[in-house]
Amino acid sequence: MPDQLSLFPPGFVDRTEKHSDTTTDDRPADLLPVDEVFDAGNSSRHPADYLALLDFIQRFPRYSPLNTFLLYIQNPSATLVATAATWLKMSNRRPKIGARPLIILAPMSPVVFVYDVAETEGDPVQVNLLRTADLKGSWNNKVYEHTIANSALHGIEIREIPWRERQSASVLQLTGSIRESYRTLDISPAASFLILIDRAKRIENRYTSLINDLGRIFCGHLGIDSQSWWSDRRGFSTASENLEAESVTYLVCGRRGLREITATLGAASGIWNGRLPRFSLHTILQVVGYIEEMGKSRWKAPKKKSRYK
Repeated sequence: MPDQLSLFPPGFVDRTEKHSDTTTDDRPADLLPVDEVFDAGNSSRHPADYLALLDFIQRFPRYSPLNTFLLYIQNPSATLVATAATWLKMSNRRPKIGARPLIILAPMSPVVFVYDVAETEGDPVQVNLLRTADLKGSWNNKVYEHTIANSALHGIEIREIPWRERQSASVLQLTGSIRESYRTLDISPAASFLILIDRAKRIENRYTSLINDLGRIFCGHLGIDSQSWWSDRRGFSTASENLEAESVTYLVCGRRGLREITATLGAASGIWNGRLPRFSLHTILQVVGYIEEMGKSRWKAPKKKSRYK
């Protein structure tokens, strides 16, 4: 599937920053588009419902996170979806009379209509051709390498070190004292953030750690610099920040086929207990889409330009 259009209009102001006004039920008064839809249908913010949404988004890695969210709000029971032309070509199936199409976005077209398998008829489904839920064996080490290289374009330095040499958190906004503490790492003077990775871990686990820390940066938990395309969202509770970072990790790694790693994230962090704290699904999906793009190829320049220059 081609890259999908963003639901975030150019120059859109992120109003989920720390000084946003809130209503009496602790929701932002001026919600971003995805958050508005999500809150309207999930006023209780029950962890089981939210996890079901994340699992749904995991199952459709061939579609952008935002398009998968569109699929979910139209038909949360969907399992395999494709355009009518793709169903005919790949499985000799056609939409049933009266079939209900699902709407997604695509480049160079206002919308694209796709159909769930339950809305089609014809030959037996060739699951191996249209599978979206099983990416076992799809991992490629270059994804990790591309993500590290492209992070540097955003002023994010990443270093693999023996874990016993770590002196503080694994993701840091660089200050003079932190630069001094890690002076042996030869950090670029232009860098604003540092991510430390345990070099002893296997590469899939190193990637998972990297995504969690990138999620914290791109969700704005550590603030901004002149190179940032993301908003300054410092000031949320630790629970809110953990939920957003864990959600980014759960989706990016799960959609890469690293299900055995992401399966333990929620239980380990305890973020799924009780009513979910305030968070922005809009921001999470935007960050997931951007990190996925970072893993596809090496860039010469950031895909998103700074909003602060």
